[in-house]
Amino acid sequence: METFEKTPKITMRTIHTILFAILVCLLCVATLWAESTLQDKSQEEATLQVEATSQEEATPQDEIKTTINKSTLARDQKPLTMRTDRETLEFFIEHVEELTKQEKGFTDKELILDARGNGKYGIQIPPKKITGDFTLAKRQADKAIYFGHGKAESFLHFAGTIVLEVGYTMLHDEAGCYADVKTDVYLGFDNPAVAMLAVVTSPILNPQLDKLIAKFTKRTQQVVEAAYARKKGEQGNP
Repeated sequence: METFEKTPKITMRTIHTILFAILVCLLCVATLWAESTLQDKSQEEATLQVEATSQEEATPQDEIKTTINKSTLARDQKPLTMRTDRETLEFFIEHVEELTKQEKGFTDKELILDARGNGKYGIQIPPKKITGDFTLAKRQADKAIYFGHGKAESFLHFAGTIVLEVGYTMLHDEAGCYADVKTDVYLGFDNPAVAMLAVVTSPILNPQLDKLIAKFTKRTQQVVEAAYARKKGEQGNP
Protein backbone atom coordinates (compact mmCIF):
# COMPACT_ATOMS: atom_id res chain seq x y z
CA MET A 1 0.00 0.00 0.00
CA GLU A 2 1.38 3.28 -1.06
CA THR A 3 1.84 5.99 1.46
CA PHE A 4 1.66 9.68 0.72
CA GLU A 5 3.26 12.49 2.60
CA LYS A 6 0.80 14.93 3.99
CA THR A 7 0.85 18.34 2.43
CA PRO A 8 1.64 20.92 5.12
CA LYS A 9 -1.50 22.69 6.14
CA ILE A 10 -1.37 26.45 5.60
CA THR A 11 -3.01 28.09 8.51
CA MET A 12 -4.08 31.71 8.97
CA ARG A 13 -1.22 32.09 11.42
CA THR A 14 1.25 31.13 8.70
CA ILE A 15 -0.31 33.58 6.27
CA HIS A 16 -0.07 36.35 8.86
CA THR A 17 3.58 35.49 9.48
CA ILE A 18 4.39 35.62 5.76
CA LEU A 19 2.54 38.90 5.30
CA PHE A 20 4.31 40.36 8.31
CA ALA A 21 7.71 39.31 6.90
CA ILE A 22 6.87 40.85 3.53
CA LEU A 23 5.73 44.05 5.26
CA VAL A 24 8.97 44.22 7.23
CA CYS A 25 10.99 43.77 4.03
CA LEU A 26 9.01 46.49 2.30
CA LEU A 27 9.55 48.82 5.25
CA CYS A 28 13.29 48.12 5.16
CA VAL A 29 13.46 48.78 1.44
CA ALA A 30 11.39 51.95 1.83
CA THR A 31 13.65 53.16 4.64
CA LEU A 32 16.79 52.50 2.62
CA TRP A 33 15.26 54.21 -0.42
CA ALA A 34 14.27 57.22 1.68
CA GLU A 35 17.75 57.48 3.17
CA SER A 36 19.30 57.18 -0.28
CA THR A 37 16.92 59.84 -1.62
CA LEU A 38 17.71 62.16 1.28
CA GLN A 39 21.43 61.65 0.74
CA ASP A 40 21.07 62.35 -2.97
CA LYS A 41 18.96 65.41 -2.20
CA SER A 42 21.47 66.61 0.40
CA GLN A 43 24.31 66.10 -2.04
CA GLU A 44 22.34 67.94 -4.73
CA GLU A 45 21.58 70.80 -2.34
CA ALA A 46 25.22 70.89 -1.26
CA THR A 47 26.28 71.00 -4.91
CA LEU A 48 23.84 73.79 -5.65
CA GLN A 49 25.00 75.64 -2.55
CA VAL A 50 28.64 75.27 -3.63
CA GLU A 51 27.74 76.50 -7.11
CA ALA A 52 25.79 79.41 -5.66
CA THR A 53 28.65 80.21 -3.32
CA SER A 54 31.08 80.04 -6.22
CA GLN A 55 28.90 82.47 -8.11
CA GLU A 56 28.66 84.74 -5.08
CA GLU A 57 32.39 84.51 -4.60
CA ALA A 58 33.09 84.99 -8.27
CA THR A 59 35.99 87.30 -8.87
CA PRO A 60 34.95 90.96 -8.81
CA GLN A 61 36.75 91.41 -12.12
CA ASP A 62 33.75 90.05 -14.06
CA GLU A 63 31.36 92.20 -12.05
CA ILE A 64 33.56 95.22 -12.61
CA LYS A 65 33.62 94.60 -16.34
CA THR A 66 29.84 94.11 -16.41
CA THR A 67 29.18 97.28 -14.41
CA ILE A 68 31.43 99.32 -16.69
CA ASN A 69 30.15 97.88 -19.96
CA LYS A 70 26.48 97.96 -18.92
CA SER A 71 26.55 101.00 -16.66
CA THR A 72 23.36 103.01 -16.38
CA LEU A 73 25.26 106.19 -15.54
CA ALA A 74 28.93 106.91 -16.24
CA ARG A 75 30.78 110.05 -15.22
CA ASP A 76 34.21 110.96 -16.54
CA GLN A 77 35.79 113.59 -14.30
CA LYS A 78 38.48 116.08 -15.25
CA PRO A 79 41.91 115.51 -13.64
CA LEU A 80 42.41 117.19 -10.28
CA THR A 81 45.88 118.45 -9.33
CA MET A 82 47.10 117.53 -5.86
CA ARG A 83 50.30 118.86 -4.34
CA THR A 84 51.65 115.61 -2.92
CA ASP A 85 54.25 112.93 -3.37
CA ARG A 86 53.58 109.37 -4.46
CA GLU A 87 54.00 107.88 -0.99
CA THR A 88 51.37 110.12 0.61
CA LEU A 89 48.85 109.74 -2.20
CA GLU A 90 49.17 105.96 -2.33
CA PHE A 91 48.84 105.73 1.45
CA PHE A 92 45.33 107.18 1.23
CA ILE A 93 44.45 105.11 -1.83
CA GLU A 94 45.29 101.94 0.07
CA HIS A 95 43.96 103.14 3.46
CA VAL A 96 40.73 104.90 2.54
CA GLU A 97 39.51 104.97 6.14
CA GLU A 98 42.21 107.55 6.92
CA LEU A 99 40.17 110.13 5.02
CA THR A 100 37.91 110.32 8.08
CA LYS A 101 40.74 110.41 10.63
CA GLN A 102 43.13 113.03 9.29
CA GLU A 103 43.17 116.80 9.58
CA LYS A 104 40.52 118.38 7.31
CA GLY A 105 39.02 114.92 6.93
CA PHE A 106 35.37 113.98 6.54
CA THR A 107 33.15 114.24 9.61
CA ASP A 108 30.74 111.51 10.74
CA LYS A 109 27.90 113.62 9.39
CA GLU A 110 29.44 113.52 5.91
CA LEU A 111 31.06 110.11 5.59
CA ILE A 112 31.49 106.99 7.75
CA LEU A 113 34.03 104.35 6.71
CA ASP A 114 34.42 101.02 8.46
CA ALA A 115 37.68 99.26 7.62
CA ARG A 116 37.12 95.48 7.63
CA GLY A 117 40.55 94.35 6.49
CA ASN A 118 41.93 93.07 3.18
CA GLY A 119 40.86 96.24 1.37
CA LYS A 120 37.19 95.83 2.33
CA TYR A 121 35.09 98.65 3.76
CA GLY A 122 31.62 99.50 4.94
CA ILE A 123 30.39 102.93 3.95
CA GLN A 124 27.66 105.34 4.97
CA ILE A 125 26.87 108.75 3.48
CA PRO A 126 24.30 110.11 5.96
CA PRO A 127 23.17 113.20 3.98
CA LYS A 128 22.24 110.99 1.02
CA LYS A 129 21.00 108.07 3.15
CA ILE A 130 23.42 105.78 1.33
CA THR A 131 24.81 102.59 2.89
CA GLY A 132 26.86 99.79 1.40
CA ASP A 133 30.22 98.15 1.16
CA PHE A 134 33.13 98.26 -1.26
CA THR A 135 36.55 96.82 -1.78
CA LEU A 136 39.83 97.83 -3.35
CA ALA A 137 39.34 95.28 -6.10
CA LYS A 138 42.31 95.99 -8.34
CA ARG A 139 45.61 97.74 -7.82
CA GLN A 140 47.91 98.62 -10.69
CA ALA A 141 50.77 101.02 -11.16
CA ASP A 142 49.24 104.51 -11.00
CA LYS A 143 45.72 103.12 -10.86
CA ALA A 144 43.23 101.76 -8.33
CA ILE A 145 39.78 100.30 -8.93
CA TYR A 146 37.16 100.12 -6.20
CA PHE A 147 34.04 97.99 -6.55
CA GLY A 148 31.01 98.25 -4.31
CA HIS A 149 27.33 97.60 -3.79
CA GLY A 150 24.96 99.81 -1.86
CA LYS A 151 21.48 101.18 -1.48
CA ALA A 152 19.90 104.58 -1.07
CA GLU A 153 16.76 105.29 0.90
CA SER A 154 15.76 108.75 -0.22
CA PHE A 155 12.41 109.53 -1.82
CA LEU A 156 13.10 106.55 -4.09
CA HIS A 157 14.57 103.34 -2.66
CA PHE A 158 17.07 101.66 -4.95
CA ALA A 159 20.20 99.53 -4.90
CA GLY A 160 23.06 98.99 -7.30
CA THR A 161 26.74 98.56 -7.98
CA ILE A 162 29.47 101.12 -8.44
CA VAL A 163 32.93 101.06 -9.97
CA LEU A 164 35.31 103.85 -9.04
CA GLU A 165 38.49 104.14 -11.08
CA VAL A 166 41.23 106.38 -9.73
CA GLY A 167 44.16 106.99 -12.06
CA TYR A 168 47.06 109.30 -11.31
CA THR A 169 50.19 110.65 -12.92
CA MET A 170 53.10 111.88 -10.80
CA LEU A 171 54.69 115.09 -12.07
CA HIS A 172 57.24 117.66 -10.92
CA ASP A 173 57.67 121.41 -11.30
CA GLU A 174 59.71 124.18 -9.68
CA ALA A 175 57.50 124.02 -6.58
CA GLY A 176 58.03 120.32 -6.13
CA CYS A 177 56.12 117.13 -6.87
CA TYR A 178 52.40 116.87 -7.55
CA ALA A 179 49.86 114.46 -8.99
CA ASP A 180 47.15 114.74 -11.60
CA VAL A 181 44.35 112.51 -10.30
CA LYS A 182 41.48 111.41 -12.54
CA THR A 183 38.31 109.80 -11.23
CA ASP A 184 35.80 107.85 -13.33
CA VAL A 185 32.54 106.54 -11.89
CA TYR A 186 30.22 103.85 -13.28
CA LEU A 187 26.81 103.06 -11.78
CA GLY A 188 24.51 100.12 -12.39
CA PHE A 189 21.07 99.59 -10.82
CA ASP A 190 19.69 96.26 -9.64
CA ASN A 191 16.13 97.09 -10.68
CA PRO A 192 15.68 97.47 -14.49
CA ALA A 193 12.76 99.85 -13.98
CA VAL A 194 14.89 102.11 -11.78
CA ALA A 195 17.69 101.90 -14.34
CA MET A 196 15.32 103.01 -17.10
CA LEU A 197 14.07 105.86 -14.92
CA ALA A 198 17.68 106.91 -14.23
CA VAL A 199 18.41 107.00 -17.97
CA VAL A 200 15.32 109.09 -18.67
CA THR A 201 16.17 111.54 -15.87
CA SER A 202 19.94 111.52 -16.53
CA PRO A 203 19.95 115.21 -17.61
CA ILE A 204 18.91 115.97 -14.03
CA LEU A 205 20.83 113.20 -12.26
CA ASN A 206 24.19 113.66 -13.98
CA PRO A 207 24.84 117.22 -12.72
CA GLN A 208 23.87 116.12 -9.21
CA LEU A 209 26.19 113.14 -9.43
CA ASP A 210 29.02 115.32 -10.76
CA LYS A 211 28.48 117.69 -7.86
CA LEU A 212 28.67 114.86 -5.32
CA ILE A 213 31.84 113.42 -6.91
CA ALA A 214 33.46 116.87 -7.05
CA LYS A 215 32.67 117.43 -3.38
CA PHE A 216 34.32 114.18 -2.32
CA THR A 217 37.36 114.55 -4.57
CA LYS A 218 37.89 118.13 -3.39
CA ARG A 219 37.76 117.08 0.25
CA THR A 220 40.12 114.19 -0.51
CA GLN A 221 42.49 116.67 -2.12
CA GLN A 222 42.47 118.80 1.03
CA VAL A 223 43.21 115.79 3.25
CA VAL A 224 46.04 114.51 1.05
CA GLU A 225 47.66 117.93 0.65
CA ALA A 226 47.42 118.64 4.39
CA ALA A 227 49.07 115.30 5.17
CA TYR A 228 51.83 115.96 2.65
CA ALA A 229 52.47 119.48 4.01
CA ARG A 230 52.65 118.06 7.51
CA LYS A 231 55.07 115.40 6.33
CA LYS A 232 57.32 118.00 4.69
CA GLY A 233 57.26 120.10 7.86
CA GLU A 234 58.26 117.13 9.99
CA GLN A 235 61.11 116.38 7.59
CA GLY A 236 62.24 120.01 7.66
CA ASN A 237 61.70 120.52 3.93
CA PRO A 238 60.77 123.99 2.68
